[in-house]
Amino acid sequence: MVVLLDTNAVSGLIRNSSDSADEAWAVGCPLEDLFFVAVDEAGQHCGAAILPTVRRRVALIWDRMLRDTDRLLPFDGDAARAYADVAVICPPDITVAYCRIAAISCSRGMGVATRNVHDFENTRTQVIDPLVVV
Repeated sequence: MVVLLDTNAVSGLIRNSSDSADEAWAVGCPLEDLFFVAVDEAGQHCGAAILPTVRRRVALIWDRMLRDTDRLLPFDGDAARAYADVAVICPPDITVAYCRIAAISCSRGMGVATRNVHDFENTRTQVIDPLVVV
């Protein structure tokens, strides 16, 4: 399945946590099926900037790998049209950024890999929790 990686799904891998579910999920996904969204890019850079040196290197490797392989998807016209459908059904506490990520997912027929499952409930996108799916 082709999926968008929410920032927190990647940060689980970068943190090198003792929970191997993130890693097991990612290893089972072909690289060509994994994408980031431009909506999350600023958060990814901010997160990398505050990491200790070793983990920052891992974060920068992810960033470089995705940039070099055109894995960063924009919020384009198709996503803008899907946004209206997603935004009207989202709970009021869901941020505009999450609605945009869901709209990108819906417009491209992709799932979203995230640890914040709640943020994508009722957004018409398939949500994948890397901590649960192995």
